[in-house]
Amino acid sequence: MVDCLKRKAAVQSRSQDATQGWRGVEEGEKSLKDACERLLVEKVSSLPTLLSLPPSAFSQLSNDSDAHTVVAPYLISEYEMNFWYHGVSGDPPKLMYRSDLETNPFPIPPPGTNFFKIPTKTAHGVFNTPLNAVWDTVAPQILASIKAHGLQYSALKTARFSTVEDGKDQTFGPVVVWIAVRPNTTNAEAVRDATPDILNVLANVQITNVVVEWYEGSVTSLVGPPLMSVVDKTSAKFGLNHPFNTGLGIPIARQSDDAQGTLTFLFKEMKTSSGEPSDRILGLTNKHVASLDTTTDYELDEADPQHILICGDRRLTRAVTEIEDAVTTGLREAARLARELKDTPGGDTSALRRRKNALEDKNEDNVTLQALFAEVTADWQDTEARRFGVVDYAPHISVRVDDRPYTRDIATFPPFIPISLTNIQLFRKSIRRRSARESILAHRCRSRGQEDPRQPPAPHPCRS
Repeated sequence: MVDCLKRKAAVQSRSQDATQGWRGVEEGEKSLKDACERLLVEKVSSLPTLLSLPPSAFSQLSNDSDAHTVVAPYLISEYEMNFWYHGVSGDPPKLMYRSDLETNPFPIPPPGTNFFKIPTKTAHGVFNTPLNAVWDTVAPQILASIKAHGLQYSALKTARFSTVEDGKDQTFGPVVVWIAVRPNTTNAEAVRDATPDILNVLANVQITNVVVEWYEGSVTSLVGPPLMSVVDKTSAKFGLNHPFNTGLGIPIARQSDDAQGTLTFLFKEMKTSSGEPSDRILGLTNKHVASLDTTTDYELDEADPQHILICGDRRLTRAVTEIEDAVTTGLREAARLARELKDTPGGDTSALRRRKNALEDKNEDNVTLQALFAEVTADWQDTEARRFGVVDYAPHISVRVDDRPYTRDIATFPPFIPISLTNIQLFRKSIRRRSARESILAHRCRSRGQEDPRQPPAPHPCRS
């Protein structure tokens, strides 16, 4: 609730600031584009000045002899803790413990070394290994084992790390069961004690060449703004916020090449492929929207997944232009109504009342539209923030499914943006309305002796 109030206040603040630039449209002083550019400059100039960077962590640790030795309660040196994941990201996590400490020592330079190239790692997905075949079975068991040890986990995933050392070729390490625990909730000894049970779970399904690694990490939402609500037809936003709301037909696009399409609907997965209960919400679209190659089954590549966006670049540009035009038109209409109200004779109380009400309504609509424009330009321009999900299922297009003349052209993806059951109910309601209209149409067709449009077409005479 607090986040929602903060968000609402921020949007209102942006719209109030932007109003100063928009008010000049009627007089020809400033355009909406000028006002937005001015707001952007003000926002950038208000950012805090960057602090000077601290001394190199390597310099500090290389000159500290204690950083090269194991100090209780830790099980690894501070140097290894900080540089084990060097190169994985701009701000890599710190290692807590790993199951191959004894067999795979980490290269540590002698204290006082000024020139030493730290091995650089890159994280990769895990594909076509024995662990992939049993992951759906062992993952729940690993999570249960973690909980049994009283550990609070943030993430459980698999990875393979490639390492480049100074003067050597790139090498790939073993498959890693990579576990993140919530910060400040446990210690290295606790995760070490939990590791043998995890290795036993893997050994029970003949998976032995795997390393378990632990680090601290919290779950952070990397998604953009939530989808907007569907508004009533009387709202000034009706039709304009459709590209960003939860209604049927949300415009989507393939991030790789901006191929356009729509979201057919959202649905709740009841069971997994293994028969376990599932709470996943999935989006349904077309194969030709999700995949460039429509002749082969899609295979998820975690290193290079196919992202689905809410609004491609072209659709976003059109949406922003439509909102901008609505704001400009609304301001001109308000100026016209204000002039008409001023010129209305004082004795004509009916006309005064009608024009006053019309002007108040138009001003209210203008505030709504200005807030929408500010929200879209501030929150939806970033491509990364518009990521809706990653394609996880998209079989090749087929013109004959189950010996019927149907065309299969489908793809699914789990949305990044949180979707509540309220949204699902909304889609169900919309689908029911459409089904009701189709039922009425079918009844009328049967009454007239026509074919039911909902029934599959008769097989083509030339089709075998």
